[in-house]
Amino acid sequence: MTRVRKLQALTLMMTMTAALAACETSELAAQSMHPSIPCPVLLVSGHVGRDSIELSFMNRGKMPIQQLSLDCSPAMAGTARDAICHTESGLFYPGQRYSMMFGYMAKPGSAHGAVTLSVMGARLGNGELWMARSARACRPLKVFRSK
Repeated sequence: MTRVRKLQALTLMMTMTAALAACETSELAAQSMHPSIPCPVLLVSGHVGRDSIELSFMNRGKMPIQQLSLDCSPAMAGTARDAICHTESGLFYPGQRYSMMFGYMAKPGSAHGAVTLSVMGARLGNGELWMARSARACRPLKVFRSK
């Protein structure tokens, strides 16, 4: 598969993910939301690969997490945010450390491929949704290109 085809496939995948996230967000709006509880996720470490990001995180809440939505922003001043770049589904138990890897193409001009990751939302084990709010946002993690 050529690099152009890979980029086209990745662009299509990201577009579909954004469309699904928009549909899911409107569907989840009717569910119970908990923006007042502290961030249930700790982003531990990660690095930017050639066309992917590898991330380690920990559920530091009191109940399992079913789904985790992340924002990926190039580490540049004035960059737009609030766009979900990846959603990971599974069953992530409290106190456990997990790893994930997902496709990501760094934008030209980003600082050495550096990316700032932040948690946008988490669906908890009982179906409730935690959404990041300014007062209860999770600590972002800045990850860099592997050497």
